[in-house]
Amino acid sequence: MKDKKRPKEYDKGWFSDMTVPTTQPLKQQAIDKFKDYDFKGALTDFEQVLLKEPNDIPTLFNLACCHAMQEDAAKAFYCLNRAVELGFKDFDRIRTHERLAFLRVQPEYDAFAANQFRTPTPQSPPNTFVPESPAVNIQETLKSLHQRYDDGLISHEELIAQTKKLFD
Repeated sequence: MKDKKRPKEYDKGWFSDMTVPTTQPLKQQAIDKFKDYDFKGALTDFEQVLLKEPNDIPTLFNLACCHAMQEDAAKAFYCLNRAVELGFKDFDRIRTHERLAFLRVQPEYDAFAANQFRTPTPQSPPNTFVPESPAVNIQETLKSLHQRYDDGLISHEELIAQTKKLFD
């Protein structure tokens, strides 16, 4: 039996020309907005990154910082909890990062820190996805909502509630 030869294209790495979409430019844009104190803009960009990479630990940490800067403790705690669940271990950074100072003065912070920066009780994700204008592309919004549900970022009840909001 004769050995089959691989096509020359395979040996030349023809597939190396293929590009894989990356969220890196969007992450950098979000970081730039964050550095410019545009926390709302950064929040939007970081959430878009999470739609594509729901387990991106640095994005979850940065999202927690955005929420803390907007004084939304519930969402910030949720994002940090999720980052730690996924493997974030730099607890000193949580203890000292200036953008998380708002969380450290919250009554629930001590229990959160004592529990290895995890919420002491199971936490459902706070409602972070609300379309801001009626001009939102409903099909894209529905896709995003279902992706967040599939990734475990929102509950079934939240999926239904957000879907109803789209059509109200």
